[in-house]
Amino acid sequence: MKTFLRWSTAAVLLIATSAHADWRFGKFQDVYFTYDGQMMTIKLVGVTKTNCTCYAAWPDQFCLNRARPTYREEVATVLQAKVAGANLAVNINETTCTAEALGMD
Repeated sequence: MKTFLRWSTAAVLLIATSAHADWRFGKFQDVYFTYDGQMMTIKLVGVTKTNCTCYAAWPDQFCLNRARPTYREEVATVLQAKVAGANLAVNINETTCTAEALGMD
């Protein structure tokens, strides 16, 4: 049942995400909070992207937007993935690299 729910949730997330977004999977590497305090940025081991615009000072990092209603839960998920050594799945907007959806294995 747990596996079915995981796949069902993943299917819903895939359907609900933008056509201009893509999933990235990997172990959590780094977390930074931006100078302006508006975003949290993350890096995943083995995942590279160099033209991100969500926080121009760090163009190789994905951003979690503080304005999202689920920001606190997303931060908790990122930190839980780090502690557990779990894989993190981040669906990013390909233009900005801002997280559109987030999950943990």
